[in-house]
Amino acid sequence: PYHGSWWCYVCDALWLGLVLKIVVDETREIFRSMSRHGIVAGLKVYLTPGNAVDWLNVAMSVAIANLWISHLSELKTLREVLDTGSSTLPGSFEDHATRVRFFDQVHTVVIATQNRTALLALYPFLVVARLFKSLSTQPRLAIVTKTVTEAAVDLFHFGFVFLCVFILFAVSATILFYRDFAEFADLPRAADSVFHILIGDFDWNENRDENRVLSGFWFWSFVWVLQVTMWNMLLALIMDKYSEVKSSITADKPTLWRQAFDIMRRWLELRTGKRESLSVVMAALEKSELPETAIIRWTTLQTLCPKVSEQQAMRILTRAWKDEQEEANVNDSGASMSDTASRIGRVSNDLEKLEVDLGGVFRVCSVSSDLLKQEINTLRRTVANLASTRKMQQPAPVLSPTRSGPPSWLARHLDAVNKRCDAMDGSFTRALGELTAFAAEAASAERPDDATLFVTTSRVSGEDVVLTRTGDSGTAHVGSRSGVGQEDVSRL
Repeated sequence: PYHGSWWCYVCDALWLGLVLKIVVDETREIFRSMSRHGIVAGLKVYLTPGNAVDWLNVAMSVAIANLWISHLSELKTLREVLDTGSSTLPGSFEDHATRVRFFDQVHTVVIATQNRTALLALYPFLVVARLFKSLSTQPRLAIVTKTVTEAAVDLFHFGFVFLCVFILFAVSATILFYRDFAEFADLPRAADSVFHILIGDFDWNENRDENRVLSGFWFWSFVWVLQVTMWNMLLALIMDKYSEVKSSITADKPTLWRQAFDIMRRWLELRTGKRESLSVVMAALEKSELPETAIIRWTTLQTLCPKVSEQQAMRILTRAWKDEQEEANVNDSGASMSDTASRIGRVSNDLEKLEVDLGGVFRVCSVSSDLLKQEINTLRRTVANLASTRKMQQPAPVLSPTRSGPPSWLARHLDAVNKRCDAMDGSFTRALGELTAFAAEAASAERPDDATLFVTTSRVSGEDVVLTRTGDSGTAHVGSRSGVGQEDVSRL
């Protein structure tokens, strides 16, 4: 089949070389993952949809190559059979067995050609799937693939319901129209015709004259259930996930031309020796004995890879930090329209509950304010009574039998109240003076250089009040004073 064209052999060899390169790269990735995570865990990490597509591509390539080699062998056998006779002379085969062998060989070649054609028709889909894997590294190009990936679970469940309803209408159409139209003669043909009706490729004028009532009922039901309702539900489901994925793409994500410029810049710097390959840096990090919790600085990268410049090391660390932050915030990166509406509903309910709770708090505060006012008025009257009692400096005079006055027990009580008030006044004045001195001494104290937190506290130990200062280096004693009792500090 090559007809002496040498470039066909070159294309086949180039294609086989590219397939072999995929096998080598994927094998290296498997061993790298197993050496890093172990055999079982490494295989689990490696088995991703993208790697599965690569191996499917390899398997399909091997199957196509096998069928092509088998096809060449069958063509050779067919040519040998044809050489036993003449293509211009009827009945030139030697015997009937040779004629039967010829037709059997033709049948085999035709069947093999159909199978090979089917595989060749599927092969471009796997090639484009590998292209999508490569495009997934570009955030803005990966929006479509990420949308399909994120919506895969919802699409599966929706597709199950959609398929059930679709088969229902296909069976119904087969029963109604199989006598009158060849397009509905059996279930596969009816399913194909129903799909054409779903996308609008049909002529209703041709069908409406046959069983007009049932045909109209079937058509109206099909339009409202599948075309209007479920078809739009599918679009809404996809757009919901698309909005979620689109909102996760921040403005600082590189565009296609920016990423192409970076690739060209890295290639030129690598050619001129101004940078080190990222694969070399990654290999050096894997071979190093640094613990997983180690802090890697730009000097660490230069120690592991001497050819790495300070600029490149800073770019690598900055990009790694940004990627880690994006992975940590992946759950909060975006929200779909349905999630946003649900969150708004929850916020609205929480605000209504908060409004009710705040109303109760306000009512409690109003009642507490009234009670506090009453307590303040009572306290004011008590203070006024004490103040009037302190003014009585002279003991009660001895009452003569002819004059009325307070009894002796009341006079003793008033005298005790006066002494207690004088003691409280002295204690309060003394405690206030001592604590004021402490505050002045603490304010004038020198702050240590390593202190990041400065706190003053008072502690009562026996009859002393101790002032302390706390910082990064520990707790330091500032000063203390005597003569202030626990009771005085408590009153203050």
